Amino acid sequence: MSAPAISPPQSVEACSRALRNGRMRYADNRGEKSFREAASHKLQRDNGLQFDPATEALATAGATFGIYAARGLDRLREGLETFWQ
Repeated sequence: MSAPAISPPQSVEACSRALRNGRMRYADNRGEKSFREAASHKLQRDNGLQFDPATEALATAGATFGIYAARGLDRLREGLETFWQ
């Protein structure tokens, strides 16, 4: 396991700020909405690909689960294609 990208005092402040702003629930299991929107925008801008971040984008904490989830969905929905970036 790697070390966090930010130091512990920064982590504590980020967590405190999130709690003060009312973030007390589990995160969206599809990934943060703002991240999915930014990723979809980047893919459209740089690659000419268009995805609906609400229904066609999935952000995971690691590649292994992302591949597993996408391939599982691919098998469950006829006609669904997966895209790897």
